[in-house]
Amino acid sequence: MAIRRPRPRAKRAYHHGNLRSDLTATAVQIIEKHGVAALTLQALAERLGVSQAAPYRHFASKEALLAAVAADGFQTLLDAVRAEMAAAGSDPVARYLAIGTGYMRFALSHQAHFRVMYSDRPAEFNLGTVAEAGRSAFKLLVDAIEACQHAGRATAGDPTWIAVQTWSLVHGQVVLYCHQLLPRKVGPERLLAMAAQMSVFLNSPVPPWLTATGPAAPKKKT
Repeated sequence: MAIRRPRPRAKRAYHHGNLRSDLTATAVQIIEKHGVAALTLQALAERLGVSQAAPYRHFASKEALLAAVAADGFQTLLDAVRAEMAAAGSDPVARYLAIGTGYMRFALSHQAHFRVMYSDRPAEFNLGTVAEAGRSAFKLLVDAIEACQHAGRATAGDPTWIAVQTWSLVHGQVVLYCHQLLPRKVGPERLLAMAAQMSVFLNSPVPPWLTATGPAAPKKKT
């Protein structure tokens, strides 16, 4: 009598509701634990129990997936900052300072998103949703500075210059913290308190080499 060998089990079909969102969520989990370098579409397929081809129906490449993670991050950042500003009330300086606090809170609680948004940026980040969201976040800061200027609470001049200084300070502080390069006594609460230092830029003089629209172009040598 012939022995019947068991048939190999077919790969279970993917029954989750939204593969695209599950791919981005799982990508964030991998980045949190192992870093961006460990992320591949093949690793995602294995973890989610789908075919190797399934992720490519939603993302043409790893870079396209990272762009989706960054877009989600920017939207979460915008929501967090707007909530901080709303809680700050109507005072323009308080709303300006709330942007720094909201930025830091987001970076601390969404470190994988933050890493993707501001680390090595593939070309896919320069167009579409990611680029638009990044511009919206920066515009929120510029608008807050303009509100301070209109209220007589900030130096007149190009608000973009103040915004660049503000962002550089807050971003630098939180990056140093996330990389554990600040003194150990600087915990999350002290870090958030440091965001208030951005108030110094509201009344700092605008360098003479700045025009009304931004840095002056360097003069050509004759």
